[in-house]
Amino acid sequence: MAQDATITEAGDLAVTADGDVPMVEDAQEVAQCARIALNMAKGNWVLDPDEGLDQTVFFRKKMNKQLITTAIQDTLLQDPRITGVTVESLETNSNRQLTVSINIEVNGQYVPLRTNLGDIYA
Repeated sequence: MAQDATITEAGDLAVTADGDVPMVEDAQEVAQCARIALNMAKGNWVLDPDEGLDQTVFFRKKMNKQLITTAIQDTLLQDPRITGVTVESLETNSNRQLTVSINIEVNGQYVPLRTNLGDIYA
């Protein structure tokens, strides 16, 4: 499997106090790629406008969990290394921030992923 530099939840390159850049590999690297894909709005990457999460499902008067779940699954299953996606929970807070808990299947191994998808307008 691939190896990549660790990206923080804030989207920054992780650097240790010693100046080293920690690496992620195997299933954790795929999970990091999944988190990045979910935090990229579909249509925002000029090289591939189909890449990213269709965020139009968030802009509704009432939150539609089925539409959001389908959009998440469609986004993550674009990565051929991910063979299954289970959305465990969708949680909103008082600031309309949506946090998702997901299990992704990579080579028969389930990797948990929890990430904040930002503002929703429900």
